[in-house]
Amino acid sequence: MAVIGYYSMGLGAGDPGMVDDILAAGHTPLRLETLSPEELGQIDTLYVWNGSNAGYGQEFIDAMPQISAAVAGGMNMVMFDRAIGVANPTTVLPGTSLTAMRHLSADADLTDAGEDALGSGPGGVVTDSTIDGGNYTTHGYVNASSLPAGAEVLMTTGGGNPDQAVGFIYDFGAGSVQFYGIPMDFYNETNQAWENLAINSLNVATPMCLAAPTRVLTPRGPRTALTLRPGDLVWTRDHGYQPLRHVLRHAGQEPLLHLPPALTGGRRGLVLSARHRLLLASPRLELWTGAAEALAPALALRGLARVCPPQPLVNLLFDRHEIIAAEGVLVESLHLGREAGAGLPRAAWLALAALPLRSRATRPCRPFLRLRLAQALIRADLAEGRNPLIRQARAGPEATLRANAAG
Repeated sequence: MAVIGYYSMGLGAGDPGMVDDILAAGHTPLRLETLSPEELGQIDTLYVWNGSNAGYGQEFIDAMPQISAAVAGGMNMVMFDRAIGVANPTTVLPGTSLTAMRHLSADADLTDAGEDALGSGPGGVVTDSTIDGGNYTTHGYVNASSLPAGAEVLMTTGGGNPDQAVGFIYDFGAGSVQFYGIPMDFYNETNQAWENLAINSLNVATPMCLAAPTRVLTPRGPRTALTLRPGDLVWTRDHGYQPLRHVLRHAGQEPLLHLPPALTGGRRGLVLSARHRLLLASPRLELWTGAAEALAPALALRGLARVCPPQPLVNLLFDRHEIIAAEGVLVESLHLGREAGAGLPRAAWLALAALPLRSRATRPCRPFLRLRLAQALIRADLAEGRNPLIRQARAGPEATLRANAAG
């Protein structure tokens, strides 16, 4: 559970209509009034509406130095804006130099990245047809070529024009920024589907973790993750036994997924957060992507898993992003990318960011599969009697067994 500060430029303070979005996303709302460093220091995410078609609130513009510093320090920001194209959102988005266009005669389409980020979550399922059914909803777009390096386009104008970014996300320092040229101040109270999208946009704060009782393979055999300490050796698929750089423990607030023993091949099954990734391999994966192995979020197995109550969580960090064995299934270690940073408490993310060799832990050790592709792959493999999850071989930790190869 994150603390999300909410602020409306039109009111110069938090709009009460924003509170239900935050609560529905499973987080704690905090009404902001001054945007002072002290206020921003209390929150994990800043949720902003601009309800003016004419431009941006002066108080918000004046607060940009401390907002930029807070984002660089690990805070996340989610903004919905009416004024795009009349005013340039560069004014209110840290680290940008954007080309923006007014465009009132277009519907909005989710990209593949947008479907992964916004298509499901605490607000339910969101699709192009549910949010606007092809009706005009956008207020403008940014030319994708002017976005910061590494930005992902989440939403385009209707027809999927890839250079017309209605919604996007990018990293700035240790934090991230989401922006949408959508008048959420209007749609939030009149269109449940758009409100559902707003709720899912706040789901960036979902952690990527293992349940604390999960057993992880070590030289001494399986050990409960909760008992591990920095310096302890853990088996990794690519580099043998490696010392842990950091072990992060925190209270879990969100429901978790329990993958049953029939799926994992272990005795107890595996409990983890919905966005924690598991290693997949199958001939179909290689045919579709060219990669022999890839990482997919546990959410792709949602139909085969049981939702279970929140419980304490553990993150395991190495000098590199690694593949480890958890309850006999191969999963990722903590990857210090955008999603992990958004899901961790801000103080924990700052502590991790200060560790040496952080840059090596940001490089993925395997390709990441989009949610929709992972779901299609898993369905197709299981329909043919193959399980694409890679399990630890019973013969020993140095070998692994692909379930699909076993039949």
